[in-house]
Amino acid sequence: MYNEYGALYNWYAVDNSNGLSIDGWRIPSKTDLDTLATYLGSDPGGKLKEVGTEHWTPDNIGATDMYGFKSIGVEIEWILQGILNTLILLNIYGLQLV
Repeated sequence: MYNEYGALYNWYAVDNSNGLSIDGWRIPSKTDLDTLATYLGSDPGGKLKEVGTEHWTPDNIGATDMYGFKSIGVEIEWILQGILNTLILLNIYGLQLV
């Protein structure tokens, strides 16, 4: 799955002082993402999504991949497992979400 979807990083990996991105690159900020959304205009997600149903459910409505980004759907289990792992770590260290 890694070869097809890449890696899914949590905040701890992104915020690591060793860095997550390669030289000359950086993790986009919220401002960067807001700028991208403004540039794309209405339905920014659809303009970046892969067309078809190979990685999306049959009702992949609004997907045009207008810019060739080919955003693909990730299995929800990966995301849920990441959230669960984070909650377990918070519990182990006696921390709480604010």
